[in-house]
Amino acid sequence: YMGIDGMSIAASFHASPALGVSTTLAVFAHELAQELGDFVVLVHSGLSTREATILNVGVSFSSLFGALVVSWIGLSIPEWKEFLLCFAGGSFIYMSLCEILPQTMTHAHTH
Repeated sequence: YMGIDGMSIAASFHASPALGVSTTLAVFAHELAQELGDFVVLVHSGLSTREATILNVGVSFSSLFGALVVSWIGLSIPEWKEFLLCFAGGSFIYMSLCEILPQTMTHAHTH
């Protein structure tokens, strides 16, 4: 989902600087917790601290790729700004429903 994060940030900045900053802060807050969790899982599964760090940083670069793609599209086709914002918003909704809702439903059925 890192590429989608980058796409969302870039699309938000194309819409307005304020929206871009708020999206960046939201993604950063989410990704900080996510990356720390991934790091712990990687180290616990046998990777060294260095290997886990390199792997996490490498995967994080996909967000830069997503941002570059959206920036290129946004600069090439300005009419796509609304589509890109809808895609970014829909992606966040999709991720939350696919990741959080099943866990919530499983937790509700076990208690």
